[in-house]
Amino acid sequence: MEVISFALSIPPVLAGLLRIIEYVNDLQEKFNAVPTAMTSITAQCGIMNIVLGRLQRLDFCVAVPCEQERLQLLRDISAIVSGCRGTLSQLESLLFSMCEEEGFKESLLQVGKKGRFMFL
Repeated sequence: MEVISFALSIPPVLAGLLRIIEYVNDLQEKFNAVPTAMTSITAQCGIMNIVLGRLQRLDFCVAVPCEQERLQLLRDISAIVSGCRGTLSQLESLLFSMCEEEGFKESLLQVGKKGRFMFL
């Protein structure tokens, strides 16, 4: 039963990773001087997307034949996924607010080209 709940917990995290990549890409298109941290965020989200996608398709019964070890592994991975979900939620809300902030939009309209911003 834990395998099923684990498999169902991954798709929302994968969707969150893709949304964050999309927000970062939007910011990179809008601004010239995007900090390298943004590129790093995109790379890390892409890697996590691949890893969690592979974990979702993993047959735990074959990979870890001992039931006790399998249950411990599932609990550990579930804790990691839960932590990822919390971090992604905070990161997504921050990036969403940056993308939607009126000051950014207005400055782009006034300048007529890509603007610059700094990560604080």
